[in-house]
Amino acid sequence: MGSVDSDAFQHIRLGDCVSWRTMATNTILQLLLLLTWDCITSATVKNPLYGIFFTSFVVLAELVSAVSLTFADGLFETLRSANPPTIAWLKSLPTELEKKWAVYLLVLEKAGSRPRVYIGSSTCKDRGVRARFKQYEDELWLPTNIEISLHDGFTITSRGLLAWTPIPSPAFQPVIRLFFLALEATLAHALCCLREGVKGDFKLTPEEREQKAAELKRHIAERMKVVSKNHVQRQREKNLAAYLDYHNTMPKKYYREDRARFLSTKKRSVKKVMETQKHYCDPCRMSCKTPRALAEHKGPKHRRQVGDIDILKGLRPDKARNILEKKFYCKPCDKPFPSKTLLRNHEKTKIHLQRLPGGIHATT
Repeated sequence: MGSVDSDAFQHIRLGDCVSWRTMATNTILQLLLLLTWDCITSATVKNPLYGIFFTSFVVLAELVSAVSLTFADGLFETLRSANPPTIAWLKSLPTELEKKWAVYLLVLEKAGSRPRVYIGSSTCKDRGVRARFKQYEDELWLPTNIEISLHDGFTITSRGLLAWTPIPSPAFQPVIRLFFLALEATLAHALCCLREGVKGDFKLTPEEREQKAAELKRHIAERMKVVSKNHVQRQREKNLAAYLDYHNTMPKKYYREDRARFLSTKKRSVKKVMETQKHYCDPCRMSCKTPRALAEHKGPKHRRQVGDIDILKGLRPDKARNILEKKFYCKPCDKPFPSKTLLRNHEKTKIHLQRLPGGIHATT
């Protein structure tokens, strides 16, 4: 990674790298592929993983062809130009963030000072560049050059993407992360990033990486449930009235602002609830959409149909199922039984005989 001001950028462009401006390349991909390979092979100090996974130009080219890279408009012309890019062009870079790995560019400005430019890469496993930009907003885990600039009074005024690709599958993430660091170094014209450690389970097989990623995803989901529950509890304890008012008014606000998006989000949420059986009636084997729907389902009619739930918990599964399915059912008394024997015994009782047509009483 590197921090480049306009003078340094111009020095690199016009001094060390004059030759590649006249390369016979027709596309931005060809140009950056050649530059990245030159960056990897000419580095005097670099991570040894590059020598293991990028053994030849052909290997690098095959990887790049499978990555589906997209580049910012005007990047090809900017790289081949003899002049440094303008601040206006840097601020016009795209900002589409949804599930992408990217080499990004930050513009930092301060009144009375020349702008500074920072180039970095983001290869977060699940959220991609969105997670990295959120860290800049929260000022968490900032690069050293950014921390120094912010301390000096600079402000991040623009964030944009130079090159990006959809987040790859866990099996290929380590190698593609290596490539993105090299691409970052190439675009920043600084080799220091090659000295940094590279995250990735290089000793694991692709199948083991997929399994580890799935386990991590489950762990994060479980952890987020706990965090969310604790947050809700704190908000309710802090001000219950304000909490209830917020959750009653916000859905209406979202519905008014964007009805289509609100309904689409609600549909996805309901589908997920039904698939995960979040609000599930075990005796009836039925999933409900909301807690309120489940409570309404478990009304008087439900209790009459399934009987005493506490009694069911003490029965063997087959006998509990007999009650739920009313396999042995006394219609006059509207009561199911777990076995045929118990039904026959019930039919001999005084209460049952009194409910028969004609009110026949039992005789001793």
